[in-house]
Amino acid sequence: MPSARDFADECRRALERCKETTHEHFERMVEHGLINRQGQVTRIIGGSAEPDASHVPREQREAAERARQQYNKSKYQMTWRALHPRGYGRDAGST
Repeated sequence: MPSARDFADECRRALERCKETTHEHFERMVEHGLINRQGQVTRIIGGSAEPDASHVPREQREAAERARQQYNKSKYQMTWRALHPRGYGRDAGST
């Protein structure tokens, strides 16, 4: 079992490899409900603090991401159809 010092060193190295700024990392941790804006650990992961009001449950984040991807896909399709009104291949009726 690693010591607390070894664990802290490993965490520090992981944070150093991270491409996020400290502010971005903090915001992501609040968004995921791991800590609140005061930096207190939330009940979600064993702390005693309540999640911040801006915390969005994972299921809602995933649903929002799927909706965003679907919107971008339909936006691309509409743009393509507007630029190619006659279509190509099967869309134009040719085989």
